[in-house]
Amino acid sequence: MHDDGSDSSAASASSAPRAKKGRGRRREPRIQRSLAIVLQALRSQRVTVDLKNDSTVTGVVDEADEDMALTLTEATLTSAAGEVKQMALTFVAGRAIRYVMIPDDVSVEQRLEAHMATVEKAQYKRPVLRPQR
Repeated sequence: MHDDGSDSSAASASSAPRAKKGRGRRREPRIQRSLAIVLQALRSQRVTVDLKNDSTVTGVVDEADEDMALTLTEATLTSAAGEVKQMALTFVAGRAIRYVMIPDDVSVEQRLEAHMATVEKAQYKRPVLRPQR
């Protein structure tokens, strides 16, 4: 403490330059910061997708991208009029999806943990560099 009652440590702490947050850290890809990661974790699971045009598609999730677009195999499309169409493979645009129904027997938490472990492993895998001859 100084004679005037002020504390020098408090004054020096406030005048110290602040470290900028986020620098030096890699930002997670967009897919890992959105709900699309849940759809990716559901790969090989049968889901029902309700579309904005009142149709439904039921099939096995083959792929999901960062825009929540889905590729489903063994799909069944039921139109709003009740017409049913079987398809071996179909693509559903993310903007057309109203919601995705996940079966009760699927543990989303376990699927997400397993999927994130594979994603992290793939992200940090370094290529093997061999000397050129």
